[in-house]
Amino acid sequence: MRTKLLIALCTIAVVASVPFAFGGAPGPAPTATPQTAAPPKPSAGKGIMGVDVPQGKGKLRVGIYAYMTQGIDFKRLVKKYTNTYPAVEIQVIEIPGEESAWQAITQKMQLAAQQKRADWDIVIGPTPFVEPGAMAPLGLLTPIDDLLPRDVFEDMYTGVREEIKWTGNGKSYLVPWWSDVFGLIYRPSMLKEAVGTDKAPETWDEILQYAEKIKAKYGNKIAAFGADWTFGHRMFIPMLNTLSEKPFTDDGVLNLDDPAARKTLEYMMKLYPYMPATAQQSLGSSKAFQSGGLAMEIYWQPQLLRAIQAKQPIEDMKMVAFPKGTKTGTIFWTAGAIIPTHSTNKGAALHFVVKGMYDYEAVHDSNVNNWKITPFKSAMNGLKDKGALPTWASGLLPALDAAKPIPCNAYYLNVEQTAMQEELEKMFLKGQSIDATLANMKKRIADGVAEMKKK
Repeated sequence: MRTKLLIALCTIAVVASVPFAFGGAPGPAPTATPQTAAPPKPSAGKGIMGVDVPQGKGKLRVGIYAYMTQGIDFKRLVKKYTNTYPAVEIQVIEIPGEESAWQAITQKMQLAAQQKRADWDIVIGPTPFVEPGAMAPLGLLTPIDDLLPRDVFEDMYTGVREEIKWTGNGKSYLVPWWSDVFGLIYRPSMLKEAVGTDKAPETWDEILQYAEKIKAKYGNKIAAFGADWTFGHRMFIPMLNTLSEKPFTDDGVLNLDDPAARKTLEYMMKLYPYMPATAQQSLGSSKAFQSGGLAMEIYWQPQLLRAIQAKQPIEDMKMVAFPKGTKTGTIFWTAGAIIPTHSTNKGAALHFVVKGMYDYEAVHDSNVNNWKITPFKSAMNGLKDKGALPTWASGLLPALDAAKPIPCNAYYLNVEQTAMQEELEKMFLKGQSIDATLANMKKRIADGVAEMKKK
């Protein structure tokens, strides 16, 4: 089931491609019971790379999503940590895709919690608006607000700091590790030949101007612009982020009352004729780009890596900041570590995150080899100081401070994603008007959220 989740979330090459799984929220929260004492709060340091965390000891059960172990050299990371801190005995438990979908893992953790236990002391791989959004209201997770000093939170990029807060109580339930950020990926040679310049367009209006010239030059041989329009978080929401000062309400629901919502749909309709036929499919535009049949696309950074792996000329591909609307914006999502409420070794769990996952080699491996941004300024500055900051990263990092994240709650997975997908399909494929599409999205989301709040 994790496969069903990840393809709609941030599908990268190591994950299979099928849509989100949907369903009702898990059952009632387990009764609160006395838990293992939380580890003492460490003293302030210089961000995540300099914080001093009390050393743990004993057995530490580390659950990690399988897709992550196919990217980073996790065995090296664990070996280095245990060599440095031999008092901790780490048991790595790889969680396969079908067991790490948000519904499956939430139910598993809830059943364990009802028995006052946890199957893992820490789980690496969840994303705030997915698993924590479902688990936090059930009391299944340990808040990290009192486990880390304020200095570490201030070291996070602003958007990420907001992303990890559950909208129910404002507490944070995830230590971020990897971030995927949307930008514009393009072929300079195609732009030069069709538009007369290899300079990337910076606004949606410029994107449309470029697209018209690219279509005039290449016809149906090369599509001008690509995006996964079916998935709300891959086109509608990132575009809305560039047109609205408040893309989400205070409750963490899409703000479709903002006039920017209609403007977003207008831009999407204007861009649709320039997209490849595969754009309706998950990663369909990315695959067109990988085959040399697309000039521009909006995706997250590993999709550029996929094009390189597909043998497209690396010197003729670039990635820059996401196009602007009335303001700078984009969308991003972060994967990180959660600590179950009934973890039996929270001290070692916290220490492993800070000292094991955030050593320089791990940060270098994440960014340089896996094209994943580390969402802490001290970590990225460390790469920059050593001349190791990837060329694609500089244009994306400011977005982590400017963009508004998908809120950490269960509304997107349970309500918003399905409503947007079905109404966008009606608009693009069946001729439904923009006004009807917006009205239907508003009603379906409002009704769905209201129903969830009753439970």
